[in-house]
This record gives sequence, structure tokens and C-alpha cells, in this order.
Amino acid sequence: MAKWGEGDPRWIVEDRPDGTNVNNWHWKEKDATAWSKNVLKELLSELKFEDAKGNSLEVEEVNFGDECEAVINNRKQKLIFLYEFHITLKCSGYTWENDKITGKINIPNLEQQEPLNDVIIEYSQETPKSTDLKYYDFVKEHCRPFIREKLGVYIDKLKNEYSKDLVLPSKVTHQNQSALPAKTGDKPAPTTVKVGATKQSTGIKIATFKLQMKETFQATAHDVLEAFLDKPRVEAFTCSAVKLERSRGGAFSLYDGNITGFFDEMVPPVKLVMRWRKRDWPTEHYSKVSIALEEHPDSGETVLSLDHSLIPSATASEQDMINGWKMMFFQPMKQRLALGYLL
Repeated sequence: MAKWGEGDPRWIVEDRPDGTNVNNWHWKEKDATAWSKNVLKELLSELKFEDAKGNSLEVEEVNFGDECEAVINNRKQKLIFLYEFHITLKCSGYTWENDKITGKINIPNLEQQEPLNDVIIEYSQETPKSTDLKYYDFVKEHCRPFIREKLGVYIDKLKNEYSKDLVLPSKVTHQNQSALPAKTGDKPAPTTVKVGATKQSTGIKIATFKLQMKETFQATAHDVLEAFLDKPRVEAFTCSAVKLERSRGGAFSLYDGNITGFFDEMVPPVKLVMRWRKRDWPTEHYSKVSIALEEHPDSGETVLSLDHSLIPSATASEQDMINGWKMMFFQPMKQRLALGYLL
């Protein structure tokens, strides 16, 4: 039994700086939605670029979807950050030919479980309807990196500034911070630095496996590769809305977010390398998908060789993955290619 007056830590004593929530034991929640919207609006409104060729773009308006929210929870001195934002930037600018441009930049998935590099940033043009490729490259080169940088600034502010008052000092922390040496003449102990010491990993080792497949398509290598990279074609064979950035490092989301990842390497029309994951896999674990295409003009066929590694063994079997690739990708792709929907 805890003993009163003998310093037993099981008693909640009155002289602790955070006596209302000792050692941050109780659940505490702080709504950060309004603050987050103000910060994001301020940061993203700074987007204004013009290159040497005469292309320009600036943000006129920052809008948020209906389901946006940000909350910080504290339990047992552990902060839990929950945020989800769908952001649309209304933009205007001029092309290198001095044509007036209006459009929008869509950020549909700024969420705590998404790594910053996986956040999708889509540009769509409203007027004129046809997008100049040079202007699109300008947006990709200048605007997307700027937006990712500003989103990173917001996340840093949320975690290091707005959450400051959620974790209060416990009595032990307060005493340690205010402790002084017993003798004023005492010198601090020398610091020992080990050069070349290896930091111990705290991650959980995941058992994985690898599979290899070959599939033959009655199509050119170009058309097969486009079925993975071209958004309208991907939507055609998946029969669902798709989020896809066709660029090296660009993110993609298929089948309502059940399959996500990003493109690591593109060598048209012979090679594609992706980081690839399913929603039910361990958090932030990505497998590696390498696709090689070999075209045979005499027969009109293209052989696809798939090398899929780092698949977590706990969530899928080899046969499950083989069936998934055939039913969710190869078979519907063949059907659409045969009907000419992807040509």
C-alpha cells in the first residue's frame, strides 16, 4: 500500500507542476483544425513562380474539403497526431507564349499515415482545356517541390509548436531540470564520444518473400507500359477512380486506396520499377515491383516479366499475390487492350 508522507510515487502529490494531470497519465485532446487551416492557407498562398521562359503561376485561393480535421492526443506522455486534409488550390498564370491560364492543384491525401513523398499533388487546367506540355513541366518542376516543402513546414509546426502545452513537466522532470551541482567548484563530467558507433535499429523485422511471373500480351510494349502509367488507361482497366502522378517519384493510388505506392524508375518502353504496398500491410512497408517488357514484332506480342520482392509473409501467400496480379491487373488489361479501349 502506498504510504502517505513518505514520498511514495503512487500518491498524487500537490506540489507537482502538473498536479491536474500527473505524469500526463490522463487522456488529453487538443483540436488543431482551425489552426491548421490558417497555417496551411498562409503557407500555400506563398506559391508564386515565374521561370526564365515566361511561364508563371500563382495561388489565388486555398480551399478545404468538408472532412478536414487535425487533432493532437496525449496519453502517458505520448503524443498522437491525427490529421486529414483535402486541399484545392485555385491558380492562374501565363504560358511561355503569354496565354492566360486558369486551373487548380488538388492535394487529396495529406494524412498522418502518408509519408510526405507519397502525398498526391495533381494539376488540372480549366482554361484553355488543352494543357501545354512545357507548362505542365514547369508546374511539375517548380510547384510540386514547393508544395511538399510547405506541407512539411506545417507538419513540423504542428508537432513542435502547436503541441507544446500538451505534455507538461512531471515532478521528476522539473526536479532534474532545476538540480544544481552540490559544489559550485565541481566541473562537469567529460563527454565520451565513440567514433563510428552504429545506431541500433528499433524497427521490427518483417518476414518477406519474392515471386516472379511472366505474362504475354497481344500488344506493343508501349501500350502495355501505358496501361500502368496513363491515368485514363489505368482507370479503364481498374473500373475505378485513380490517383496517379506520371513522373519519377510520382505517387499512385489504385482500387480506392487499397494499392498505393510511387514510381522509382521509368525506361519507356522496356522497364518500370515501383514501390508498391497494400492497405493491410504493416505501416510504411513497401515492396519492390520491377517490370521488364520484351516486344516481339513478328508475332505482335510483348512478354512482361514481373519481379515482386519484399512481400510481407504474414499478410499474403505467394498464391494470393499471383492470383491478385492476374485478376486485378493482367486479365482486365488484356481485355481492354483486345477491345482497343487503351489504344
